[in-house]
Amino acid sequence: MKTFIGPITIALVLSLLGAGAVWMTTENVGKALTAGGIGLALGLAIFVFTALGARKDAR
Repeated sequence: MKTFIGPITIALVLSLLGAGAVWMTTENVGKALTAGGIGLALGLAIFVFTALGARKDAR
């Protein structure tokens, strides 16, 4: 379980930074929350697919 904390934290931090950048650029909270949510979903999806690929290769 500890192996999931690092990548999830990285995805969360990067999505928050992206949301902050969108908010500073557009000054629109709705767009910033949308960008942050999309960034978090994409980051977690990339992590899940790479983790599943690594598990398949390990077999």
